[in-house]
Amino acid sequence: MPEDYYKILGVTPVATADEIKKAWRKQVLAWHPDRNDDPLAVEQFRRITLAYEVLSDPVQRRDYDRSSIAFARKPDTFQHHYLEMRLNKSIVKVCEEFELSIVYSGEGRYLRKPDLSNFYITGRPYVTFSDVNHSGFLIRETGIRYVLSPRKPGNYFIRQASIKINGKEIFSNNLQLEAISNTCYYSGDEIADGKPFELNLWYDAERYGSHRRFTINTKHTVFIPRSHRANVYHNIGKGLKIGFTFWGMVLAVVIHKNLLLGMMGGSLYGALMAYVMYAVVRIKPCFYFSMKYDVVKQYLEQNYHPYPPSDRLPASRWVYFFKSLWI
Repeated sequence: MPEDYYKILGVTPVATADEIKKAWRKQVLAWHPDRNDDPLAVEQFRRITLAYEVLSDPVQRRDYDRSSIAFARKPDTFQHHYLEMRLNKSIVKVCEEFELSIVYSGEGRYLRKPDLSNFYITGRPYVTFSDVNHSGFLIRETGIRYVLSPRKPGNYFIRQASIKINGKEIFSNNLQLEAISNTCYYSGDEIADGKPFELNLWYDAERYGSHRRFTINTKHTVFIPRSHRANVYHNIGKGLKIGFTFWGMVLAVVIHKNLLLGMMGGSLYGALMAYVMYAVVRIKPCFYFSMKYDVVKQYLEQNYHPYPPSDRLPASRWVYFFKSLWI
C-alpha cells in the first residue's frame, strides 16, 4: 500500500511545484543523517527522497494522485463543496460573444442557473467533467460553459447561481459585466440599435451516454450587430424575394410553364432587385456578407458549417443555396 507522500513532505495535495521543493529542502535539512542522530533519520530521509522524486515529476505525480490512498476516500466524506462563476471578459460590445463558466464539485446535480434574459444564448452549453484535487480529496468536477452576447448596452449584474448538495443549498458568487455600443456590420458607420442578424452554424459535438460515446449535430448561432435601418431594408429585400417568387409561380401558371422553374426565376429576379436596392442605400446583403464576418470566419476555420454536417441531410447544401438567395 503506497504511502502518503504529501503528508511526508508536509504539504497539501494541491501544493505547487515550488511549494513541494521548499518543503523537501526543509525536510532534508531536518532529517539528513549527517545532521540528525535519530535512529529513524536514515529511513525518514529515504522516504523524503522517494516522496520528492515522485511529486516533483509531473507524470509520476499525476499517476500517484490517481491511485494514491491519499485521495482514495469516499465522495460522501467530502464536505468542502463549492460553486463558482467566472467571466472571460468584463467589458464587451453589443452582440460580441463572451463566456460564462460555472464550475461546481460533483456531477449530475440539479443546478439553478442565473437569469440570462439580458443576453443572447448562442446554443447548447458546453459541459465537461474532470478529476481534480481539492482539500486533500480526488473529486469529480463539473464545468458548464455558456457562450453569450449582450442584447443592449448597459451595466449588467449577473446574480448568483445555486445548487443543492446533500440537502444543503450552495450559492455562487455574483458577477458584473459592462456592455458598450457596437457599430452595424452591414452599414459600418451606424450604431447597432436594431435586431441582430442571426446566422446559424453547425458542428459535430461529442455526447456521452451511460455506456457509449456518440456524435450529434449541434447548432451555434452567431448574432451579428445590425442597425435599425439595415434591419428595415433587409426585411424589404426579403419581401421582394418572396413577392417575386409568388409572381413567378403565378406567371408560370398563366403561360402554362413549369411551376418550379417559374418560382426559381421569380426568386432570382427578386434577389436581383433586392441587391440593386442594397447598392443604392449602401447596405450589405445579409447572407453572403454575413459569411465574411470575422467571428463567422473564425468558426468556419474551426470546422463549423453553414448547414448541418450530417450525411443524413444531403439536401442541406441545396437549402443553403436557396437560403442565400432568400435572406
